[in-house]
Parts: sequence; C-alpha cells; structure tokens
Amino acid sequence: MMKYKTTLYTILAVMLVSCSSMESDAERMAELQCESMRITMDNTLGAIENGNIDTKSIEEHGEKVQKFAEKMMEKYQSSEEMQKFQALVVKKSMEICRE
Repeated sequence: MMKYKTTLYTILAVMLVSCSSMESDAERMAELQCESMRITMDNTLGAIENGNIDTKSIEEHGEKVQKFAEKMMEKYQSSEEMQKFQALVVKKSMEICRE
C-alpha cells in the first residue's frame, strides 16, 4: 500500500511540474507575441510619422521568437502536447496583450 501511495504521489508531482512548465512556456510565448505586436505597431507609426523603421529591433526580436519557438517545438513534440501548448498561448496572449 505504501509503495502504491509513493508511486501515485510521484505521478501527481510530475504532472504538476509538467503542467506548470507548459504554463510558463505558454506565458513566455504569449509575451513574445504581444511584444511582436507592439514592435510592429511602433514601427508602423514610425513609418507613417517620419518614414523610419527600426529594422534592427525587428530582426533581433524575430531571432528571439524563432529560437524560443524552436525550443518549444522540440519540447512539445506530440500533437496532443502541441495543441495544449497552443491553446494556452492563445489564452495567455488574450490576457497579456490587453495590458
């Protein structure tokens, strides 16, 4: 009976850690997406107002997003995991981008 409880607690702990990890990964991806929208808006306004576009910030941010996205694709390889991750990203984006 004790071995059963230990196994059950171990499984629950792993599930909680993996869920919180996915949650924080989704939050980070959402933050990056919101930042992308802000950079795009700022550059669009800059282009309209004075013809300036900050291509360096766009490129740097794009590289950051690409690296993180690649890490997430490696981490969440199954289609089920990726669907959960993407759903969390959408949810987090809706929360974070409003700010």
